[in-house]
Amino acid sequence: MMIAATTRMFSRTTLALVAIAALGAGACDKGSKSGGNAAAKGMSGASAVAPNGGLKRALSMMPANSEFVIALDWNQARSSALWKKYEAQVMSRAGSELAKFKEVCGWDPIAKATGALIAGRGEKGDEVTGFVRGFDKASVTDCLKKVESKNQAEANGKTLVADGDYFELGSGDPSKVMRFIFADDQTILFQVQGGRQMADKAALQAILAAKEGDGLMSSDIFASLINATDTSATMWFAVKGLASFVQNAGLPFKFIAAFGSVRAVDGVDGKITVRMTDSATASSISGMASMAMTQVQGTPYADYAKKVKIDTNGPDLRVTFQFTAAQLDSMAEQAKSLPF
Repeated sequence: MMIAATTRMFSRTTLALVAIAALGAGACDKGSKSGGNAAAKGMSGASAVAPNGGLKRALSMMPANSEFVIALDWNQARSSALWKKYEAQVMSRAGSELAKFKEVCGWDPIAKATGALIAGRGEKGDEVTGFVRGFDKASVTDCLKKVESKNQAEANGKTLVADGDYFELGSGDPSKVMRFIFADDQTILFQVQGGRQMADKAALQAILAAKEGDGLMSSDIFASLINATDTSATMWFAVKGLASFVQNAGLPFKFIAAFGSVRAVDGVDGKITVRMTDSATASSISGMASMAMTQVQGTPYADYAKKVKIDTNGPDLRVTFQFTAAQLDSMAEQAKSLPF
């Protein structure tokens, strides 16, 4: 049982942190409305989530056919007022697995993690390549050895392979074997392939051997999106309009790509840009969206509409928003009454 819990804890931690960012991206920096730090776009602003070598190097190791990239500066998110408010509630959902992990390994993976960078494809993110920062090699090695000792004591046949920077824990069903490699002393690299099987040592070493300019950096679309994104924000993303989950979302329009970020303020302060096929389409959708915003006047949602600005810049439809923690609480309460 411990091997299953450990595998799930390591493999889910990154995805959990990204999900939590959507809730708790409001790190308290009350010095300015923009979140304190000046926005750093492109490759210069993501040191918190990228391994040694920087963001450009990391993206060069991501598969060229990736449909989305999402990043989380967990240090920023963890210092947020919203995270402090909802921490107990969110952590309780981790259940007994987290408690068992901390009991055996002596540390909390949620507390130790500092950031994550993930690229993937598929309707449900079936193929994922990710970097998780903050898990130092010494602590992880010690943890896995303790897990292996527990497995041996329970005679469950699960084994640990530690080969330099490469680690493999488990046996039998390939979809239940955890595999990863250290890109540097503070950064784990993992890849989930088709069939939910994690990439082996040879595949992970091949990823690390990628040349700068390979992978996603060979995509002009992704390069341009990230260069226009605030990568120093608490959370940021870029997604292709042709992504599987977008195509199956039933949207009434098509778009080339979308990108955006949520910056640390008292609540949430974000910007999302949707790059349409042409300027006329962007203007048309902007007009319809603005009209919809005016129609909520006199309703309980009017105050939220005032915090949203919609405009265009050529084919780019731009949405900026800023909500306080109190407004987010109110939204959550009102959402409970929605019929879906």
